[in-house]
Amino acid sequence: MVYTFSQSCWASCYEEAVCCLCSPLNVCLASGDLHKRDFHHCINQWGHFLIAFPQAFDIVLESLEDQQEDVQAAILERRNFITQELQWHASFIQECDLDPTAETTQHSVTAKYVNFLLATASGNQDMVHLEIPTPAEKLKIAAHVLSAITPCVRVSATLAKLIKPLTRRNKRPRRFNMSIDRCSSDEFEALTVQTERLLDWLSNSLTDEERKVLGEVYHQAMKLEVEFFYSRLSVPTKLIPVSLLHNREECLLLFSVFDFACTAVDSLQGLEQMT
Repeated sequence: MVYTFSQSCWASCYEEAVCCLCSPLNVCLASGDLHKRDFHHCINQWGHFLIAFPQAFDIVLESLEDQQEDVQAAILERRNFITQELQWHASFIQECDLDPTAETTQHSVTAKYVNFLLATASGNQDMVHLEIPTPAEKLKIAAHVLSAITPCVRVSATLAKLIKPLTRRNKRPRRFNMSIDRCSSDEFEALTVQTERLLDWLSNSLTDEERKVLGEVYHQAMKLEVEFFYSRLSVPTKLIPVSLLHNREECLLLFSVFDFACTAVDSLQGLEQMT
């Protein structure tokens, strides 16, 4: 199978994706036990991500040359999709009777990603620093911005699809279902795929070395996503898997604190099966 650039980047972030899935936030969300405070925190902080996306696009659009109209149009289309997502986010907060002013300040982890994204858009990020960008380098910056945004939407779409089937078995507050349904929807998947295609298109004109740097931007953004999912949880969770990637092409081993839910005999049997 031949992977596109975005598919290769996503595959290289397999370990980070597993960490996101097994985070206390997503385990509690999947079980329906996520504390209301943590849910509000997650939704409000995700709003800061959505606000930063068009800001980064605007910086790129302002720097692109007039002759780069095709790239401008493609980025403007992505920006419009993000604007629609912001509108949904605002209506979701209102419908769930959440306080939009409760967390106007960015969490330190959220701020770390936002600063990373905006620095990338400005060409001031360490791995892509450019003094006076040429037209070709401005296209490169556009690719870097897409590489910093793409993993955020891809991980949201993927996790929502994995968590959604569990709604059949767990009674979950309606506000949880609404957020999961949104991120697992065909509309959100279309947003994600089109963002990935734009990243693939922009990467085509780059050299192998430049694509390597582009992949590093993607990976760094994914690492910041992991930090986001682990940034806050009010109530300790009893069963949180710890992943051990051993011969990743063959299997994924997940270890849990069995004694919280199993007898000593069950725990020993479970460990024997994994070894």
